[in-house]
Amino acid sequence: LIVGFYHILVLILALNLIKNRQDLKYLFYSLASSAVLIGGQLIYQVYHLGGFFTQFIPERTSIITPVGPWVTVSAIIVFMVPVAYGLGLFNFKNNRALAILFFAAAIFSALSSTVTLGKSELIALVVGITFFSYQYFNNLDAHYFDRNRLAKIIIGIAILFVGVGFVFSPFIQGFTDRFKQTLHDKNTKFRVRELQLAFSAVKDNFFTGVGAGNLKVYFRNNGLCQCYSEASNYFTHFLGELGIMGLLLFTAGGHSLMKALRSFKGLNLSKSDWLVLLSFKTSLIIFLVNGFFEATIVGLNYGIVFWMMIGALLAFERITLTATLQKI
Repeated sequence: LIVGFYHILVLILALNLIKNRQDLKYLFYSLASSAVLIGGQLIYQVYHLGGFFTQFIPERTSIITPVGPWVTVSAIIVFMVPVAYGLGLFNFKNNRALAILFFAAAIFSALSSTVTLGKSELIALVVGITFFSYQYFNNLDAHYFDRNRLAKIIIGIAILFVGVGFVFSPFIQGFTDRFKQTLHDKNTKFRVRELQLAFSAVKDNFFTGVGAGNLKVYFRNNGLCQCYSEASNYFTHFLGELGIMGLLLFTAGGHSLMKALRSFKGLNLSKSDWLVLLSFKTSLIIFLVNGFFEATIVGLNYGIVFWMMIGALLAFERITLTATLQKI
């Protein structure tokens, strides 16, 4: 409940502090910078534990940064990557140096999130960036983006990835071996057992739930002794802890977000506004995909970033609609 209170405060602050597009620009710049800083902390921690130049893969529970444990940090980074990616595309025509800087920030952040070997974050990131790229290039104005320069950028990124793969090949080999064991490793078995117990909690307490914050207690009382985290799925988490009321609240929140996104339909958005909206949509898709495997939204640190973005989206809706009405 205390964590939820802080999240509501962040939402209210974002709604009230973001009053124009300049404020939104400052927020996006700070989010992109934060993704790089957090990614740097993550990489340093893995390096400090002996990773990268050998096949040794650090135990993920030992990867802890000032922002939080590995699962929280990786989820926060992939949630913010679309912002850096969008800023790179936004500045590409008028400020190539700044655009390259943001592209580098997006690549660095994305790569840093993979060192935790978080499968759900990697899947969510791939889905999100694929969606972003498809939407962008499918709606591309041929006069807005130089396709020859785009080809050079793609080739440059490919060379960069090959170089990184060559330098850190032992670590990547260890990463690949671990990924091959996904369906059989102890973490997957733990997640399956956790999900089974979550469904059991829902079945036994469908209307009332086990109470806010008590799902992890239910897990430990039913044999999952090492469980100190939330459920691995936001549906089972809210339904398990708050019962049918939790599911209704979650559904109502999702409906409000969809309503906010639909309000942009039919508006004659500028290219910059369209890119901002696309960045919001991509981050929400990453949140949804990641949330099928991890209920990180209930964590304090992840929730702060998430609700800040939701507040920014609602503020952007207000700014855009107000500007549209003033033109009428």
